[in-house]
Amino acid sequence: MSKKRKMKRDVHKSIPAYKMVIPWILCAYMVLSLFITGMDSKSTLLCVVVVCIVAWFIGERIFPDNVYKDSMKQHNIFIYVCAGIFCVAVAMSELFAKDYSYSSLKGEYDSAIVLISYIIIFYMSYRYFYMEESHKLIRYIFTVMEVITVCMSLLEFFDISVASLWAGSEEVLLERNRVTLTFGNSNYYGAFCCMLLPFIMELWMHEEHNVKKALLIILNGCLMCCTLMSKSTTAVYLMAFVTVAVCIYEFRAVLRQWIWFVAFMGITALSVWMFNGASSGRLFELMRISTDNSDAFETEKEQNIYEVSDICLEGNRVVIESTDSSFIIEYDNQFTFYDENDNVLDIENNDNTITFTDEPYKMIKLNASYNQKVGMIYIEIDAGYKDTIDFYIADGEFKGVGADGNAVDDISGRYKEHKLYSLFTGRGYIWVNTLPMLAENIFIGEGCGNFVYNFKQYDYVGLLKSQGTHDVIIDRPHNMFLQYSIDIGMIGAVALFTLIAYVLIRCIKQHCTHGRCQNMVSFASFLSVLVFMIFTLLNDSLVILSPYMWIILGISMASGHKKESM
Repeated sequence: MSKKRKMKRDVHKSIPAYKMVIPWILCAYMVLSLFITGMDSKSTLLCVVVVCIVAWFIGERIFPDNVYKDSMKQHNIFIYVCAGIFCVAVAMSELFAKDYSYSSLKGEYDSAIVLISYIIIFYMSYRYFYMEESHKLIRYIFTVMEVITVCMSLLEFFDISVASLWAGSEEVLLERNRVTLTFGNSNYYGAFCCMLLPFIMELWMHEEHNVKKALLIILNGCLMCCTLMSKSTTAVYLMAFVTVAVCIYEFRAVLRQWIWFVAFMGITALSVWMFNGASSGRLFELMRISTDNSDAFETEKEQNIYEVSDICLEGNRVVIESTDSSFIIEYDNQFTFYDENDNVLDIENNDNTITFTDEPYKMIKLNASYNQKVGMIYIEIDAGYKDTIDFYIADGEFKGVGADGNAVDDISGRYKEHKLYSLFTGRGYIWVNTLPMLAENIFIGEGCGNFVYNFKQYDYVGLLKSQGTHDVIIDRPHNMFLQYSIDIGMIGAVALFTLIAYVLIRCIKQHCTHGRCQNMVSFASFLSVLVFMIFTLLNDSLVILSPYMWIILGISMASGHKKESM
């Protein structure tokens, strides 16, 4: 028997097979989650996996192996402290959370059990993915996920949704003109593709077999095309960031195999051209929309818009203020319209649509009807925005119209930082109005999913300026730090982000201290987590995508441990 083969056999003997059970369970979860549709189903799957790996971990402690000695060093106490503070903050916030079960407002969110499950799968990944055998499994399972993602994405791009077939309903296809798979949102799907990119790029750069390298390059090009199919602006720029970052890090490898790199660029361009041709130009259109963000929610600044700066309900009157005028509606068994000087406006009535002859009110159109469902007069004002400005009249007084169709007394905004409202496709409005809420949630948060009940809803002016319509419920802050700060309190959120920052900084320090790591998993996992964190600056954490980050974060931590022990 050769010396190399004997050493390989001895290595396999040194690590018992049962040590690989938890890595296999986590990898199986990552693959299976790609086929599970809906947040509730994904949450249930995650909880089942957590129960299984915890039970197995406890079994190992009760029935320890007398032969195998775990060579892993003691875990850093800092990790335990941060994770402990986060879990306590989650438990306390949930314990003291107000009950909003009577409310009609609903939002998507991660439950307290799911948040704690994140910490568990992170710890288990950290604890078990440091073994060499697990790193081989990582490379294998990420390749499998990339193949599945590409196949499912191409099918959905050409209108054959695996997600809808799996769920047995076409309602799963929320957005026909972009790919979402089972992520329910194209932004999350695009971010997932970008999280896979570092692994596939590192795989083909480190692969020595030419045929396998060529296949991995083709897969890499297809995965980049899939990212473009998401029509997500964030994902497109993250894809560019990942490509540049890997090329810089692997600069020597790129120079050494420059022919393969040229082939990679050519195959990617060819893939884009082929898929665009097969879709009759749809892929190029998605690329255009993604790069300039021209398909986002925003107020269309058309020439015929009556730009609203404030709206006040005053009993039987509603005052709609613009930058240089006011439009006043008064109801006293009939409608009368005034300007800011209380001069009566001339109107024209055509098929129940009221228009105005005076400037600057010519662009306004008004419809009034009786809504039998709510038993009130219903007014729709077309001022040139994406949607109409709506009011009810109840007992002779004007009311707002909520997104749920109910009458609303308060439609005022909390703040008037209008210049910031349009930032990042309307997210600026949410952030500006969320930041003041942090002072109320320093130690204990509002509870998981309770953001929607504490955010000032029905702000007509703010929503019109940021979304182009007031018919919107703001159920999430679209920023993970703000999300956790409101849900579990700032102390818990800071502890969580300190934990993540610690792992990332530790990885950077190790690469600077020990030099470039030959293990592709180390840098790929670091970059994948970094991509997720950049993504969550504009989006929330959801069980749809977040478990991948926590598992990869554990892998990154484990890779760092392996590097230190070299």
